[in-house]
Amino acid sequence: MEEALKTPEDVTDLDLDLKQLTAMPGEIGELTNLKHLSLSKNELNTLPATIGEMKNLESLLFCLVKLET
Repeated sequence: MEEALKTPEDVTDLDLDLKQLTAMPGEIGELTNLKHLSLSKNELNTLPATIGEMKNLESLLFCLVKLET
């Protein structure tokens, strides 16, 4: 994630599977050209509201993640 934030406009695919994430930083919204985001097999319970503002996001994969509603 840190590497992606160095040049956020260049990132179109981000694979964060198996990273033991417990939270997603709000800065994910800076990846304005992101089309595909994979968060499978992490310890996330929520996603930041900025996810909903990502206009170019085509796929969001989060298998085996127990999000709270």
